[in-house]
This record gives sequence, C-alpha cells and structure tokens, in this order.
Amino acid sequence: MLRLLAIYFAVTTLIDAKTCPTGYSLVGGDRCIRPLDNGLYVQGNLSSLLPGMMSQCEKEGGFLPIVRNAQDNTMFNNFAAGVVKKDFIFIVLGMVCNTKTKRLEWEDGTKIAYIQPPQPQFNPVNLTFDCVEYSQHVVSRVNTSDWLLVPDLNTYSYTFLCETKATGTGTADLDEQCGEFDKMTTNVVDLNKPCIKVYTESVGWREAELKCTQDFAMLASILSDGENSYIRRSAVGMGMVGGIHIGLKASEGSPDFAWVDGEKMNYDNFGVPFPVAGGGECAAMITDRPEGYWMNVDCDAESLPYVCRRPVFPSTTCPTKPPKANEQFFAPGFPHPDIPCEYMLTVEAESLVELEVLALEANVGSDYLEVFEGASGVPLANLTGTTPAPPDNIIRTVSANVMRLNWKPNGAVGVRGFMLSYQPVTKSP
Repeated sequence: MLRLLAIYFAVTTLIDAKTCPTGYSLVGGDRCIRPLDNGLYVQGNLSSLLPGMMSQCEKEGGFLPIVRNAQDNTMFNNFAAGVVKKDFIFIVLGMVCNTKTKRLEWEDGTKIAYIQPPQPQFNPVNLTFDCVEYSQHVVSRVNTSDWLLVPDLNTYSYTFLCETKATGTGTADLDEQCGEFDKMTTNVVDLNKPCIKVYTESVGWREAELKCTQDFAMLASILSDGENSYIRRSAVGMGMVGGIHIGLKASEGSPDFAWVDGEKMNYDNFGVPFPVAGGGECAAMITDRPEGYWMNVDCDAESLPYVCRRPVFPSTTCPTKPPKANEQFFAPGFPHPDIPCEYMLTVEAESLVELEVLALEANVGSDYLEVFEGASGVPLANLTGTTPAPPDNIIRTVSANVMRLNWKPNGAVGVRGFMLSYQPVTKSP
C-alpha cells in the first residue's frame, strides 16, 4: 500500500509539474523567461527598438522584465549572463510612460515600488522626472548589478527578455530542485551541486560554516569564473557590497587553501596581493568590484554575510551505488527523509573509515542512524535527535576498512534526516 502511494505521488508530481511555452526556460520553479528573437545583444536606440520588442512579448502573453525586489533583479541578471556571454549587458526593463501622471510605471500598470540599490559611489536612479518631456528608460546593468537611466535616442547594445507565466500547479521534478536555495543556471562546474543561498546576516567565518551545516549545506566552493560571477551578482543584488564569506580555508600552519566541502582547488580568484601572510586563514569574496576577487580574512574577527552551497535533492529511492569519500551525502528523499536505507562505506584495505556527521535531524526515539564496524560487526553508534557536538560527531572504525550505516526512519515527520561525509584515515601503528 505504501509503495502504491509513493508511486501515486511521484506520478502526480510529474503530471502537475510547471511547464513553459516552447522556447522559454523555467526559472525559480514557476517563471518562464526567454530572450526575444534577435534580442540577445541588439545595437540601436530604444525609440526604435522598444515598441517592437514590447509588442512581440505581449503577443506571447508576457512582459519585459518587471522587478519587484532584489531577488527578481538578480534572477534576470543571472539569466541574461548565462545566455548573452558578454562583459557588459544592458537588460531593458518593462517600464512605460504613463502620459497622465507623466511618470514611468511597469507595463502591467502597477507602480514602481522597488529601485535597485546603486554601487556605493553612485546615487540611485531618480524616477521622478517627466517621462513625456524627457523620453528615457531604465536598464539593469548585469556586470554592476545596478540600474541606469538611458535617453531613448542614445545608441547602445541592449538585451531584451520576455517573461510569461508557467502552466501547471505543481513544482519541478523533485530530483532537480533546490528548494529554498537558488539554482545556479550558468557555467556550473559541479552539475550535482548547483544550489546556493546567500545569507544577509553578518557573522564570523566559523559561525557561517556552522550555520550552513545547520541548513544541510556547506560554505560555498567556487569552481569557475562563471560560478564566481553568479554568486557575486546574487550577493550584490541583495545589497551586499561589503564582501561575503566563502568556503575556502587554509589548514593551520599551512599556506595552502582548500574548499571545506572537499572540492578540488582547481580555480583561484585571489586578488593581488592576497592571500597576505598573517591576514587570516579563511577567505571572503570582495563583492563591490565586478571581478569578485577573493581575500584572506581572520576566521573570527571578520563579520560578513555568507553563501552556502549544496547538491540538488537526492533521489527518493535508496541509492544503488555507495557514496564517494570526501563528498557530502543526504538521507534519501531529503528534505522528507522517510525512506529506510543502508550504506556500505569502504576505503583502502590499510585504512580506517572516519565518518563526520555534518548535520542530523531525527525525531528522538523514533528515527535512528545506526553505525556499525565492518559489514556485520559491532555497533559503533546509534544516533537520534540533533547533530552531536564535536568531537562526538566524528565516528571511526576500530580496525575495519568498511563501515555500515543503517538509516531507520519511523516517518521522519518534520525533520530532514542527515548530511554526512566520510574519508579514509591511516591506522595507528
């Protein structure tokens, strides 16, 4: 019966999934966006270009970008950056002149209640001008994440996007969702880990690392220029121009930096002269410049916002292959981990298995994570409740190179299960 119910819900989820018209991309779970025909990078003036582009979008039941908040602005900027592939992008926003009020308003007739904050050295755009006498429109500048007023007769290169509504009542397939995290849509190196979330609270690096794990994520690794630009734009779009913590840290006494989520250090964006000796063992991104350079900071003294990263939701079935060492893995069905599952963690023959419990949410006395020595050996731990405090969150085999895990949920109501990682460690002589 339970299996039939699971199949039913899986099928209805797919049936109800939101979809977009042909040529549009589903963004943010329920919004459909596409670049208008020949509108990726068009040179000209808005007096001649804008009427045709607006008309084309309206025929498809949509509008040019309407921005209600910082998240909307970031979404359009990130989408454009992924399809245009240019250094300087001007997205034409969906504003029109109301000839009665002589003020700009959104195409759908609503007032402009949100204005994107400018870079620190500039003032915000002033929309109180007479738009009948002075014909100007607003563009969103992707590389600087701010807005600019441009006269309609001036010639620039513009990008035109059209947004229309998604159809259906559900959400995207759960295997591809990031939930409340934002899904990076461009230049993602680790396709299994596209989910990011920028937090506006300013804390020290170590506290940021803890808060990420409490949200079943890790301080973000950054693996390419594209990812770096995406994360920077997301932060600046939310008004964070003073820098953000990222998941890069040097080992104590070592000059070498490494990603805390285990990703390889194949990409480096430290700005000259960083890292500076004595400047700190943790890293942050400088967000007030388009390059998004990194600098090293003190792990405790430097209080900044931060960005977390995690994989897409895992399968709703128990995996057929064991998780890899030094990679985070989650309870199947996360964030609704009500599926029993067994894991065999294996390392080299001369090593031991060291398990790190990064996050745990289980109903006390109901949901358990059992840890065993070897494939059928003695119990090492029986975990329930919340994440054990260090050093109890580290569990190591005594002599075996195999560790067996048994996730035994009893409904797992209102909890998210676990986020774990393991690595081989050398046996003591």
